[in-house]
Parts: sequence; C-alpha cells; structure tokens
Amino acid sequence: MGLMHQIKTRAPTAAKSKPQPAPVIIEAESLPKPIAKPLSKRKAGRPRIEDKDKTLESQKPWQDLGMSKRTWFRRQKELRERGKGKT
Repeated sequence: MGLMHQIKTRAPTAAKSKPQPAPVIIEAESLPKPIAKPLSKRKAGRPRIEDKDKTLESQKPWQDLGMSKRTWFRRQKELRERGKGKT
C-alpha cells in the first residue's frame, strides 16, 4: 500500500497589462539633420593614392634591416610596450 501525494498547483492568473501610451508622430521637417564628419579625419579604409608612398608597406623598413616583416612588427610592438612603462 503506497502513499499518494497530491500536488497543489495554482491556477494561472491573468497578468494585468498596463495601458500602452499612444505613439507620438514627429514630422521629418522638425528633426535635426545629421552632421557629416569631415573627410580629413578618416580612420578606416585604404590610404589615398597620393598617400601610398608614406605607408609602411611601400617603405618596407624591415627590408633595410634585413629581417622579415613579421619580426619587424613584433619588435616595434615590444618597443612601444617598453615606452609605455616609462613616465
């Protein structure tokens, strides 16, 4: 003879929803116009044609030192990190 347990469960209650505010309609003429960033402060993308000779890829300083590109960049990183420690 086993014992039977009854599990009491609550009846689901209806959630009271808050009334939604009416949407506000704004006319396009009243919105401010977006301000474009000046072209001189570009941060992303490829260099301009007239600036290509100033890039590291065109100057290739690693070839002048007789090392690989990867080694040159690794050593540059080490130099930058050493310089940050000094104040």
